[in-house]
Amino acid sequence: MKLKRLLYVNILLITCLLIFSLYQMYVVTSVKAALYHVQNELQNTQSELSYLHSELYTIREETKWLSYTDYTAAYPETYGPPVAITISWSFSENESESSVFLRSRAVGESEWHTVDAIQSDELFYEASFDVLPNLEYEYQVVSKGAMTRSSDIDYVPADLYRPQPLTMEFSSYTHTNNDIISAYEAAFSLPANQPDYFKATKAQAIVTDKNGEISKVPLTKNKNGNLEQWKLQISGLQIREIELEVTYGNGKKHTRMIYPYEDYEFDHFYD
Repeated sequence: MKLKRLLYVNILLITCLLIFSLYQMYVVTSVKAALYHVQNELQNTQSELSYLHSELYTIREETKWLSYTDYTAAYPETYGPPVAITISWSFSENESESSVFLRSRAVGESEWHTVDAIQSDELFYEASFDVLPNLEYEYQVVSKGAMTRSSDIDYVPADLYRPQPLTMEFSSYTHTNNDIISAYEAAFSLPANQPDYFKATKAQAIVTDKNGEISKVPLTKNKNGNLEQWKLQISGLQIREIELEVTYGNGKKHTRMIYPYEDYEFDHFYD
């Protein structure tokens, strides 16, 4: 009798375990299906958001008040600020007989400087103003007629009027004693797409040896991708000090220390 009861209990337990296992499988399967559904919904939502973003961008581009904008610079014959920037633009639409002008200012200033725009075609205009290389500028186009309309405030591309100095990529040297070195090697670069007015045309090292005598060693130039690279190699001297002298397309010469320390302060470069 006891054996039958024990067998019955075991069968009951096994049956319960099977039912519980089947229930767990059902729950896991349901959860997986729900997760799969949620993932599909998320992917569909992301696709819809991407499509809406694309549509909004297209609508914004089609309805932009300034449908075209271009920037040019007029450089002085010899180095010396300012540089004249001309901004050209076209309206997608504009009120006839309206007065159109451009206002500009250095970033951080509160006062706008206004110049009348010159109309070159029905909806095409341009305006010019002077900029200094050590400042950043923003501008806004305004049209005044029966109603006044203004564009978004935008920035003038600084690479048009701000030269970039020849900057060091690496340097190495061989010590003899104290601060005297017997060999020095370095590479410098600047963006190759700068206007010719700002490109380096000549670079040389002014080397002072331990006796105070000065030698000049030219750097060699080559193009490396989007960079214009200049290399310096010095050997056979007892070097105490090295300065880098660079001549730019605008006639400006800039000299800075590169050994025994490198002068990282470029503020005076824009003087």
